[in-house]
Order: sequence, then C-alpha cells, then structure tokens
Amino acid sequence: MEQLERNDIASLMEKLGDYKGEIPQLPTLNDNAKKEMYAFAYNLYERGKYEDATNFFQLLTLLDTYARRNWMGLGATLQMNQEYAKAAEAYAFAAILDKDDPFAHMYAAECFSSQDKIAEAMQALNSAEITAKADKKYVKVLSRIVLLREAWNKRGKVK
Repeated sequence: MEQLERNDIASLMEKLGDYKGEIPQLPTLNDNAKKEMYAFAYNLYERGKYEDATNFFQLLTLLDTYARRNWMGLGATLQMNQEYAKAAEAYAFAAILDKDDPFAHMYAAECFSSQDKIAEAMQALNSAEITAKADKKYVKVLSRIVLLREAWNKRGKVK
C-alpha cells in the first residue's frame, strides 16, 4: 500500500513540478482522508524517512493550506533534512495560521541559528517568548527559550 501511495504522490508532485502557469486540478479529500494522510506522513517522519515525509507534507499543504499542523510537519521534516531556510518558511506559515502558539517561532529560531543567522534567530525567539508569555500553558516553552539563549551565548554567537 505504501508503494502505491508513494507512486501516486510522486506522479502528483511531478505534475506540480511541470507547472507553467496553470495549476493542475488537485483532488479533494474529506476530513478523514486528510487525517489519515497526515498520520501516514507523521509515521514516515517518526521512522526517519524525512524525504518521503516531506513529499506528503508538501502535498498536504497544497490540499489543506490552512491546516497549521501540515506546515509544522513540513517544517519539521525539512529541518531534519537540514534544509533550514525552507523549514523556516514553513514555520512562518504555521505562525501566521496560529498566532497564539509559540512553537513555530521557536523552531524557526533554531533553523536560523543553524544557518548562523543569529539576528533572525533572536527575532524569532523574541516572538516565541512574547507569544508564550500570553498563555500560562507555555511556561515550559519559556524555560526552553532561556536555555536556547544561554546556549547561543555560550557558543559565542550572541553578544
């Protein structure tokens, strides 16, 4: 079954890669199918098959553009593949879709730090902090933000 789905997604991604001004008609999926596809993509991610997971998350962002979790999944897979600039872009979309969740900002900060873009990393970390302070359920996130700043200071990246 995995091979059939992989062939289907490869075919769709190939069609999208040939885009020359007209987007091919994308299939419409019901909510249950989207959940199953997300679960499949997440399973690939959990198994370390980041390239395959990236393909599925890319498709999910096309099919369900306003679902934050699809953008977070895409960002995570790209980050694991060390495609930090693309991952930060995916996290930016996720942050736009849920302005009350600090995680997208924090993960984007990690991506910027991995590229030695410390000014951007600190800006993203500051956004994560502001967002986390707005809701008490993110107390642990605030602790992680402090740890990230300290680690970057110890590495001599932030003065």
